[in-house]
Amino acid sequence: MYNRAGRHKVAVEYGRLLILLVLLGLAALVVVFRLFQLQFDEGTFLKSQGDRRSVRTIRMPAYRGMIVDRNGRALAVSTPAVNLEANPRILLQSSLENRAALASAIGLSSAELEQRLAKYANKDFMYLAKHLEPIRADAALALKLKGLWPRHVYKRSYPAGNVASHVVGLTDGLEKGQEGIELIYEDRLNGAQGKRTIIKDLYGQVVKDLGVVAAPRDGKNLSLSLDLRVQYVAHQALQEAAEQNKAQSGSLVALDIESGEILAMANYPSVDPNNRRLLRPEALRNRAATDIYDPGSTLKTFTILAALESGLFQPWSKIDTAPGRILVGKKWITDHKPYGVLDLTGILMHSSNVGVTKIALEMEAQQQLDVLYQLGFGSETGAGLPAETSGFAPGYDLWRPIERATLAYGYGISVSVLQLAKAYAVVARGGRQLDLSILERNGPVDGPQVISERSSKQVLTMLEAVLTDEGTGKNARVPGYRIAGKTGTAKKLTAQGYDAKRYLSWFAGVAPVSHPRYAVVVMLNDPSGKRFYGGDIAAPVFSDVMESLLRFNGILPDASVAKR
Repeated sequence: MYNRAGRHKVAVEYGRLLILLVLLGLAALVVVFRLFQLQFDEGTFLKSQGDRRSVRTIRMPAYRGMIVDRNGRALAVSTPAVNLEANPRILLQSSLENRAALASAIGLSSAELEQRLAKYANKDFMYLAKHLEPIRADAALALKLKGLWPRHVYKRSYPAGNVASHVVGLTDGLEKGQEGIELIYEDRLNGAQGKRTIIKDLYGQVVKDLGVVAAPRDGKNLSLSLDLRVQYVAHQALQEAAEQNKAQSGSLVALDIESGEILAMANYPSVDPNNRRLLRPEALRNRAATDIYDPGSTLKTFTILAALESGLFQPWSKIDTAPGRILVGKKWITDHKPYGVLDLTGILMHSSNVGVTKIALEMEAQQQLDVLYQLGFGSETGAGLPAETSGFAPGYDLWRPIERATLAYGYGISVSVLQLAKAYAVVARGGRQLDLSILERNGPVDGPQVISERSSKQVLTMLEAVLTDEGTGKNARVPGYRIAGKTGTAKKLTAQGYDAKRYLSWFAGVAPVSHPRYAVVVMLNDPSGKRFYGGDIAAPVFSDVMESLLRFNGILPDASVAKR
């Protein structure tokens, strides 16, 4: 009995063990099968998922090219900086003491840091600080806090501040051009970012560098035609005149007559692109190139030029302007006072509306307009500036006498400050056409003859008389140099028409007359002070800027003037 019962019990236990072993074997087979399945069928997917949580391809910043003036002075430069990135969930696990040390390192108060972390407490990523100086970033990283890591970038800065901001423009936070030269030459300035593969741990720390995938390619430097020395003078002189005379805005352009280079271009008001908190995008508009105005009496220069080109007049031709007014259609055109009989020089010197009106009405409209078109009015200057205006020049259907008369003294046409500067430069260089440039050129450029050299030189001599004691432009004189120029004071066009109490104040001129090198145009928009004539408030700005051009570039005084 015992042996039989014992054998039965052993058999039962053996059976159970066998079943258990079979089940374990089957389980092992299932596990092995699953491992093979994961390895061969889903291995690629699982590896990619693992890599997503550890392997990273990070951008390697490319250096953006510098923008410099013609003498190599920096106008825009990129400097190394660090963005501190963080996982706020992990960073909040560090001690309050360590977070206080972190706040101090990056220039925040503890309260400010805690507020930022609380805002992103449920996120896995945040920018803790952007464009930190490397020394600050190193101090923060030296704390070795988990969930904090650096990203090396470049920070764009503008050493000249608001002095050249309207020309240079600015970039956005990713160093992409947004305005000015930064925008229009983006492809040249901007490089190509590189790529590097790394492995990060759960806390965002780099545990292995797998190497460079693609090396960064730096951008190219850009040399502008601006002379920062003259630009500083232009900026300061324009700002002082605008503020003293309570002008709404103002613009100034200085050109090299031989090369067409823009040596200075200033606007008021100006903005500092380094201070992004106070920056208004619309304030970066380069008014000298984008905005248009009635040029007023500065256009009389070209009416006289057209008169000479027509062959109907000579410099000594006499025009009777008495009694100081003339009726054209239903409109009386008047002078400041009766000037009597004037030659063409006298008309420019006294800025006689009656005189240029009589001259314009004796010419064909086409003769008057051809000169304006040849000088570039109604067309861009070729300067290479963004959003440059073409202005407005009337068509050949200008048949009404009153339209031809008002055009003669600067109404019915709209020009930019840049266009007017170009027109004066063309006259000063003997009537040869000139394309402008904001980029540095290697020397003088030639151009087709669009106005006769004889007429151009005659007009230049006449404009010199405008700066005599009897002329309207004596405040534009530069001691020791022969200067030619023209004042202008135009009524401002508003939505209700021309306002008799609001003005545009102009001065346009060139120097030295003996061998013209520079043209400068100044415009003050809507001055509301006691003075508003161009000869009173724009001419002194011209004088300051022209003097800086002549002296900085070593142009010797004219002997004939120096002896006076």
